[in-house]
Amino acid sequence: MEQHSGGVVPDVADRISNCRHEISVWRKDNQPYGRQKIAELQRALEEIQDYDNSTQDELIDITNKLKEAYRDEEEYWNKKSRNLWLKDGDLNTKFFQAEEGT
Repeated sequence: MEQHSGGVVPDVADRISNCRHEISVWRKDNQPYGRQKIAELQRALEEIQDYDNSTQDELIDITNKLKEAYRDEEEYWNKKSRNLWLKDGDLNTKFFQAEEGT
């Protein structure tokens, strides 16, 4: 094997494994909006609406974050459903091949 910076150059499988690990760590640290985040933002919005001393800017900020969270959640499920369809497809089963009226 080739030497690289005083060590052995990792092969492609090791590089892929390291990349997967780093992506996994990154995803844990950078969670997209999800149900938990939406619930937190809803509670925050309710609290702001209940307090008279909240500013309009605070209300708008939380509302925009909540809209973004819903949009991200919808996009996530849209992509997830598309990936499942692409993976499984219609499987070309008899159900999908049946003619109407038979």
